[in-house]
Amino acid sequence: METGEVEMKTRQPPASKEPESIALEPMDPARIKEVLDEFTKKHVCHRHGAIIFVGSGGGKSTTCRKQKPDSEGKTDLVDADLLYRETNAHPCQPGVEPKRPVPWWDMGDDVIHEVEERCAMVNTAMIERGLWALTTSFTPDDKYLPIAIVILPWEEHKRRIIGKSRGKNYDGGAKATGEGFALVKRHRKWAERVAKEKGIPIVDSIDAAIEMVRSREGDNS
Repeated sequence: METGEVEMKTRQPPASKEPESIALEPMDPARIKEVLDEFTKKHVCHRHGAIIFVGSGGGKSTTCRKQKPDSEGKTDLVDADLLYRETNAHPCQPGVEPKRPVPWWDMGDDVIHEVEERCAMVNTAMIERGLWALTTSFTPDDKYLPIAIVILPWEEHKRRIIGKSRGKNYDGGAKATGEGFALVKRHRKWAERVAKEKGIPIVDSIDAAIEMVRSREGDNS
């Protein structure tokens, strides 16, 4: 076995942690519609809805926060995490406002899969309402797949994770630790594999992905 192979294997995170139990109420379609109705008051409903995948800590929420509203006070991009929390797709800490998630991403593959399936319902609703959403959540068998997958250069992604974890807006997700970085790398490899299998374009910046969405909006399909 080559030395490089040994090093690579020792750096890989475990396949999953020991399963943890978490009580998740069934998703309520009426609640999803109610939340979507509120978000469409603040965000543009486009001809074509879309989701863009951005790995945890990659700048999704920051990009959405920095948008400038149009003349009607609306913005183009939605931070999907906000809808996941309001629809209860993401389990949140009870009694905490604004809503903050419990660390479901650290609870093993079974919990992760269940939460991702719940997020898929919200993704479908967002796309069918014409929203453009930045998300870390989708599954390869979703009805709608991301229009693009953002894989930032690793050093840039790492820098953003460190900045987010130290900032006032940190609300969960990737941590600036050895284990946290290893999990993010694992997720990046998963996203790259799915992109190849499903023919989803990979881009190296959120701006490039947004441009793809805008270009599609201008076509006649």
